[in-house]
Amino acid sequence: MRTLQLVGATALALSLLATSGAAASPARAASPPVGPVATASSIPTTTSGAPQSIPALATWTPASGRFTFETRTRLVGPRSLRPLLKQTSNDLSGIVGHSVPVSEGAARAHDVALALDPQRRDLGDEGYAVTVGDTITLTAATENGLFLGTRTVLQWATLAAAPGSAPSALASVPAGSSVDRPTYPERGAGVCACQIQVSVEAVKRLITEASYYKLNQLWIETKLASKAYPMANFWAYFTPAQATELRDFARLHHVDLVVEVNSPGHMGTWLYKYPELQLTSSAGEKQPDRLDITRPEALTFVKRLIDENLAAFGTTTWHMGADEYMLGSDYDQYPQILAAARAKFGPDATPSDAFIDFINQVNTYVRSKGKTLRVWNDGIPTTPGKAKLDPSIVVEHWYGKGRTPSNLLADGHDVLNASQSLYFVRGSYSPNVPKLWADNWTPLDFDGSKVSPTAGPGKVLGAKLTAWPDNGAGDTENRMEQKMHPTLRFVAQATWGSPRPVSAYADFASLGTTLGNGPHWQNVDYSPLPEGSFSITQGRASMTAGATVEAPVTMSTGGTPQQWRLTPTADGYYTIDNRAGRCLDVVGAGTKLWLGVPTESGIAPQATPCDASRNLQKWWIRPAAGGGFTLQNAIVLQPLAIGARGAATVTQEAPDQHSPAVLRIESGAPTVSVKAATLVSGQATTATVSVVNTTGSRLTSVAVRVTGPKGWSVTPSLLQVGSLAPGATWSGKVTVTASTSGAGSADLTATTSYRSQGTTKSSTTTTPVRFSCAAAPSKPASVVRVDSAEMTEERTPGTNAIDGDPATFWGTQWSPSDAPLPHEIVVDLGSSRSVCSVGVLPRQDSPNGRIADYAVYATDDPAVAAGTDLAAWGEPVAKGRFSAGSLVQAVDLKAAVPGRYVMLRALSEQSGKPWTSVAELTVDAHS
Repeated sequence: MRTLQLVGATALALSLLATSGAAASPARAASPPVGPVATASSIPTTTSGAPQSIPALATWTPASGRFTFETRTRLVGPRSLRPLLKQTSNDLSGIVGHSVPVSEGAARAHDVALALDPQRRDLGDEGYAVTVGDTITLTAATENGLFLGTRTVLQWATLAAAPGSAPSALASVPAGSSVDRPTYPERGAGVCACQIQVSVEAVKRLITEASYYKLNQLWIETKLASKAYPMANFWAYFTPAQATELRDFARLHHVDLVVEVNSPGHMGTWLYKYPELQLTSSAGEKQPDRLDITRPEALTFVKRLIDENLAAFGTTTWHMGADEYMLGSDYDQYPQILAAARAKFGPDATPSDAFIDFINQVNTYVRSKGKTLRVWNDGIPTTPGKAKLDPSIVVEHWYGKGRTPSNLLADGHDVLNASQSLYFVRGSYSPNVPKLWADNWTPLDFDGSKVSPTAGPGKVLGAKLTAWPDNGAGDTENRMEQKMHPTLRFVAQATWGSPRPVSAYADFASLGTTLGNGPHWQNVDYSPLPEGSFSITQGRASMTAGATVEAPVTMSTGGTPQQWRLTPTADGYYTIDNRAGRCLDVVGAGTKLWLGVPTESGIAPQATPCDASRNLQKWWIRPAAGGGFTLQNAIVLQPLAIGARGAATVTQEAPDQHSPAVLRIESGAPTVSVKAATLVSGQATTATVSVVNTTGSRLTSVAVRVTGPKGWSVTPSLLQVGSLAPGATWSGKVTVTASTSGAGSADLTATTSYRSQGTTKSSTTTTPVRFSCAAAPSKPASVVRVDSAEMTEERTPGTNAIDGDPATFWGTQWSPSDAPLPHEIVVDLGSSRSVCSVGVLPRQDSPNGRIADYAVYATDDPAVAAGTDLAAWGEPVAKGRFSAGSLVQAVDLKAAVPGRYVMLRALSEQSGKPWTSVAELTVDAHS
């Protein structure tokens, strides 16, 4: 786990090219390909005429002709390549929409041929030559190179396979040839599965997408369930079987695993129940996060963990972390470390010598296993002491202070760029990819310095992006995936080192969206059930929770099973509420929290007040083999078990310790939903009514009546559905006309009548719909003024709030000093309008600057808008407090007000800081 040592608001300056939608996106294009050359008959090309890909081809020599993927396309190669051919066939078939057979022998027109030529030493281990004509031929010196070449072909097929096209109508690939090989040998992505759990599925998806874009390394800081130290086996670990599963999956995708167990710092999850190994201060205080490197048992401890992890993960590289050993403390508090250093190195030794010596001892053990050791850079002294870090150790540079990358290279260390500019932190910030693109960032651009490619004798190996869980409940892993896609593609391009496929970042981002996430990336069904009310049962017992007290959820028998409402979330999970404003939650009161997450087994879920910003109220409903479902919290990832702590108890348990409960999640009535666009007063709007038979029985005489608030009209008044088999869905249309002025939300009520098993029944569902004075929000024409904007360390002008890009934001000054609240932004609508709502999208990549208390003003006077006299604006047309979170905040007016100019005034920030940030500001208004 990394605690970033940042000065002022430096860490707050990063922004994100946000993605939207569900956690998984299809491999095929969702929109027409982009680029300087794109026609109906040809996939997009670069300015050199090369077919586009990420990363782009290193070279391209054009030729005449084209290649088209057709139904007769085969994958051709020798028997020795059969496993790779079958893997590529499986991948390609899912893209082009038909089976692509594997064959030996000579290639014919429209085939893709693979050839292994060990004499092509010019291609290295990962390079390949590709020739496109009436066939596509891939040649490489190694299977590694051939695999990477097949990823290029898969991307071309994705660009060719426009949605809905018949195979014979696929766009063609222009003819030519390329010798394509990477500039840097290490091109990585990484995730800290440390102190909190990360699912095996999420790691596999990351491997899938990384390999699709030719990244070849996955770093993972993790905890393996240990036989040597079993008391460390509280949750947030992988089992040996899971580790082996990840090892095999990574090898299949030609991705090297780099596994880390951080030592001697950040060891809380290992040492929490081993106080005898904890470093003790001169005041007698135990330090659970710090291993006592002066004790011989410490080295034994680390060696045993290395042995267990190497056996399970099969990695050729061991990462011991070695960062932030004295974070929040200093060596003076631990005189035993100085004593140990002087005992070994003499009276002039320093505590850092003992620290470096411990790393060197680990390195000796790792090298005896035939492996390579890696460490982070921050623990390495600026000036080497008596103990010098062995130059065989690879240093991953993340922190811009201390020994520079040039110094490390000169010392003989190979160095990997793990710059903070490529960092993600859950619930906090993400890389500013558009800025990295504009700055022409390369792996030679380290945090704090730029190095020469000949600074050696050490080498710059490449670069990697990393994701950290400092705020463990700040984002679900699905949301983190959504954030990481653009950066992963950028790192792939930057580390391959080829000419960019397009010049503008917006086109690069669009190309990445078109190429998608790789073949078979969506391997989990995140939405197995529709929105609606369900009972959750096992046998004769049903899950029950009170409506007014935060009591543990239990299983009860007798009476009618309690109904729980399942509501899908934007990041692919569900909230589960008891229809009384209380949602299934994991609180863990009184338990140890790891990065804000209650990971202890045996915690009973509670029904607490629903909070849309609380990720611990999100649940993953997973279909179970043989029927039924399991429930696991989206953050904790421990599934619910029943009876593990008593007959009627419901608790979260480590799945390798207690079997997950297989539950029936059934509806006692058909699920009905009503969906409509924003309703404009006096205008007819079409709404879609959907009925899903989730009861398990055939329903007859099904009819739905939709009604709105008093004065609204809905036609037709009654929809006749007829019969519905179990699992069947029916949809119909109604026209809704709202009579309400202003903006806000109102309920449409759907009353459903039906017959089931000879009995007439009915149920009622309410659905909130939005009404406003405009069908859609509009962007203001311009920004009149802002009181403050950061323009020194980064550029976040007020115009960012109306540019239509959620990745950019208006941010107030923080360098060289903070501008104090309140903060103001005034926008011009272009003409006097009737305003009924203002939409404020918070900054998406970080919670910094998100508005809490606000006031909104409107005027037609340009002098008032341009001036700073608040009194001239009169009373605010609205004021209130925004909720926390990253969703759009709506300021709805009960009645429209006239005005050409609108001012949003931020009075406070969600976390009490002086900053303000707004990603997008929109206005609902009519002429």
